[in-house]
Amino acid sequence: MRLTWLVLAGAMALPALLPQPAVASPPRFDTAEGAEGQPDQARGWDDPPGIEDEDVALFIPRAVLLLPRLVLSAVFWLPKQGFKLIDHYHLVERTERILFFDEAHYFGWMPLVSYQSGYGPTGGAKVFHNALFGHDESLSVSGVYGGRYTQGYRLTFKSDRTGGSRLWLDVQGRYEAEPGLLFGGIGIVEQNAAGSDLNPRDSNELTFLAQQRALGLIRAGYTAGQRRELVKFGGSVIFNHREFTRNSVGKRQLASVYDPTEVPGYEDQVNTLELQANLIVDLRENRGLDTRGTYLEGFIGGVPELDQYAYLHYGFELAHTIDLYRTTRLLRLRVALEAVEGDTARIPFTDLPRLGGSQRLRGYREAQFRDARASLAGIEYEYPIHESVRGLLFIEAGYVAEHYRDLVKLDRWKVGYGGGLLIGSESNIAFQLDLAYGDGFHVYLSTDLAQAFDGRSEQL
Repeated sequence: MRLTWLVLAGAMALPALLPQPAVASPPRFDTAEGAEGQPDQARGWDDPPGIEDEDVALFIPRAVLLLPRLVLSAVFWLPKQGFKLIDHYHLVERTERILFFDEAHYFGWMPLVSYQSGYGPTGGAKVFHNALFGHDESLSVSGVYGGRYTQGYRLTFKSDRTGGSRLWLDVQGRYEAEPGLLFGGIGIVEQNAAGSDLNPRDSNELTFLAQQRALGLIRAGYTAGQRRELVKFGGSVIFNHREFTRNSVGKRQLASVYDPTEVPGYEDQVNTLELQANLIVDLRENRGLDTRGTYLEGFIGGVPELDQYAYLHYGFELAHTIDLYRTTRLLRLRVALEAVEGDTARIPFTDLPRLGGSQRLRGYREAQFRDARASLAGIEYEYPIHESVRGLLFIEAGYVAEHYRDLVKLDRWKVGYGGGLLIGSESNIAFQLDLAYGDGFHVYLSTDLAQAFDGRSEQL
């Protein structure tokens, strides 16, 4: 062993003992001041490059996320190769020529495709104009069929500065027919009661019903500040008309498990007119991929006693994005709370805050949980795969309860986690695929998305 070490040491020292060939000195350059210097000096660096303070501070989070990154890199290797082919054959440019009617890409159409576990695929189309009066006013008309809907139509107008003024305006009209809407009781119980004609608070057995719904929304207010420092405040008027019948998808009927008289609104036509005060603080760098900064939305209002229903309604949603490394690795933190106050017999079951689905608590079915109070917390890691593609890792936890004292029992919270893909640009997300696990494996896919953490109206 000692002889081996001596041989290795001699071999390492041998080059230093042999005569060295003459090496020409590196060429010298004149600096901007006219003096001679080395090539590095010609670059004009005050301090030579090296390890920066942020590299040291971010060592631990990078080390923690290294293994998930390697796993996802392997999983998405094949899609990445597909994106390279898309670039090679200029498929994006060719697609844009089909989808847009003008060179500025303001006026066009797009196919709508979505999929949710338990509902199946939905398809349709949307026609839009994103500069109707020349100040980013957006007008769209869409129709979808299949999956969750037998039919669904929507007319939407949105503008932060209508006609160049400070008027914030959001107008929506929607009609939706859903043949198999999910109802899994009210609240979360530890053990489902057996039998039929159950109180909805005694079981979380999944049942289904059909719904026809018409919605009208007008939100108007004042816009202060500029993009990245945007504040909007105003008020909303929301009208909802709902009718419920037996589901037509051949699944378990609501009335076969629960007592319909104990489900407020199920046996009646539900008509509500809700009045709200709204506040949005939007400090994000952009509203699509690589969204950085803070987004806060809060509202308070309720349904006045015009019909048999009356209650107070309030909530907030806060999202903040941390830039882990030069806008390529982002960590998003999100919390949300929504609540209603009033006589539970005068609050329709459809208006109770709910969790589950692609918007809130992935890993569980759409609106699987509902009660007087709902809270949600989540964390999401975004990393680059391609110029227009990002990968996601996320974990979300939430709970619904009748009282706040039950809402804070964190050991009871439902947890969902998974990963996915985002495809889009700085201004919008055109496609999202989420694979999530909670009470089972769930897939969410959509080409018609609300801007990141900006989808309150989608929950109405």
